[in-house]
Amino acid sequence: MYAARFRLLSWAIGPALAFALSACNGDAVSPQEPAPAATRSESLFKGTGIRAANIDELYAAINNPQNAGKQIILEPNLYVLDPGRPHGGRIELQQGMSLRGKEGHADSVVIDASGLDVASLTDGVLTGAIRVGRGANAVEWLTVRNVTQGAAAIETDLAGAGVSSVRIANVIAVNNQRGFDIRNVGPAMAHRRLEVQLVRNVLSDNTAGAGQGLRIVNQNTSAGVIHAALCNNEARGNIAGGLGANLNSDSCTLLIESTADQFEHNGNGWILLGGIANGTVFAGDNSVGFTAHGGTIQGSGVLSPPAAQLTGGLVAVGGTNSGSVADHVSHNVVGVELWGVTLRGNDSPDIGAWGAWTASGVLAGTYDRVSIALHGVTKLANVVPTPSAPPEPGGTNTVTIRR
Repeated sequence: MYAARFRLLSWAIGPALAFALSACNGDAVSPQEPAPAATRSESLFKGTGIRAANIDELYAAINNPQNAGKQIILEPNLYVLDPGRPHGGRIELQQGMSLRGKEGHADSVVIDASGLDVASLTDGVLTGAIRVGRGANAVEWLTVRNVTQGAAAIETDLAGAGVSSVRIANVIAVNNQRGFDIRNVGPAMAHRRLEVQLVRNVLSDNTAGAGQGLRIVNQNTSAGVIHAALCNNEARGNIAGGLGANLNSDSCTLLIESTADQFEHNGNGWILLGGIANGTVFAGDNSVGFTAHGGTIQGSGVLSPPAAQLTGGLVAVGGTNSGSVADHVSHNVVGVELWGVTLRGNDSPDIGAWGAWTASGVLAGTYDRVSIALHGVTKLANVVPTPSAPPEPGGTNTVTIRR
């Protein structure tokens, strides 16, 4: 059965890689060398749009139902979000709507959420200052900061008709709980397919709460699918640079493609959790596929503390049981393939891998597996594999390393 699951991951990663390369503007990528920096703008924004120069004009443009499908262009300014406005002051993009700052000057268009509290940033679940996910949405060329009371600066938890397609490019996300939260969340998003491109963003010093530069997660749902293509992004000074997980979910899939991304000086560079059971909820039959071409994962744990007890530049765990109920994660898979990624200077192993893990002392789970393939300079990485912690008598939890 596991051979079939890994073949399925390999088959699914193929289309995801094509999607990733399209996010990198078609630049040629060698499997042995880091991809070159993107040289052309592939913005979704064409022609003119509705312009806003202050916070009143921004809210008027975003919340006007006649502007669905249109692009909103922000003039350079400081936009301080106001909890007294619609949606608690959050910016919620309508079906097909896009939001853009000034091209080449993301630091000149600043959205500040320091005035929004937990109530303002809650809509059934804790959410973000900017929300996307209705059809094809895009956010480009701006800065989002100080979302310390909400889930993230930019959140994908709005669902529209059909497949959700999101592009976030040339955005600076600083001093938030999370920079970007790419997720399917709740029973209403079961079977939802989310396609995401993240290009040339800077995720820095997001240390409030969870402190994640980027989270990609199926959460409390079933059969959710997320394809995320990352290219030329920088994540630094976060507690975790990136987290990919299926949380309290079943039969969910994450496919993450990273090309020439720099994850440096975070507590952990990347944390990949095939299935995580939090409390009494079971997590099973989930998969995470992570492929990286070029880029770096370095300096983890040096300037920022690790996100959890598991240390490493890249941490991969098939099944994670964070509660006290034994055997609560099962048949989860993580597949990792790294081509020419530089891993060095990590204040812990470069790669830490566990088939199943829990800190509570009970049996974490069974039939949870991790497979890691290292190519090019990545073969030099220091890898510490642990089939199961605590040990599992049946030996069904495994870690496989190929160099």
